[in-house]
Amino acid sequence: LSSGIKFLEMKKLSIVLAVVAMMVSATTQAQMSKNPESSRGSSATEENFDHKIYGTLISYNQNGREIVKVEFDEMIQRISPNKSDVKVCMDIEGHRFNSLGEALIVLSSHGWMPEFGWASEDNRNGSVTHMLIAKGVKKVQPLYPWKEKEVKGDAKSKPTSKPAGKTR
Repeated sequence: LSSGIKFLEMKKLSIVLAVVAMMVSATTQAQMSKNPESSRGSSATEENFDHKIYGTLISYNQNGREIVKVEFDEMIQRISPNKSDVKVCMDIEGHRFNSLGEALIVLSSHGWMPEFGWASEDNRNGSVTHMLIAKGVKKVQPLYPWKEKEVKGDAKSKPTSKPAGKTR
């Protein structure tokens, strides 16, 4: 009986990996086939994006119900000059999707595309599908997290004798 269950789990994992591979392959082929001079696949209003922002999508079954989570790092709030994009990211992150397909369709409608996908096995949730998603943007604000750590570290390690904000 346990070998039959393991066989079904392995079959399920193989199917998930095949679907993820097809999505990534289709996305890559679609991006490679776009020619700037051809009218097919592009429009006059299409924008050129020099940068990308990223998020993650995770899908698994829990108690017979599909759970889909989309997560964005809080740094998106700091790097995106377009605050409406940040709001959409937070709204997407807070939404409960009914299925992986629904999540991918909604994400695609907002310009998010799967970049890379993989599946893993989890003792608690069984097969877990992971996807790195990306969206092209015109501009991002540069971040220097290593400098922020230095400033925080220096402030804690060097006590000042003068109260903050007073100068002569």
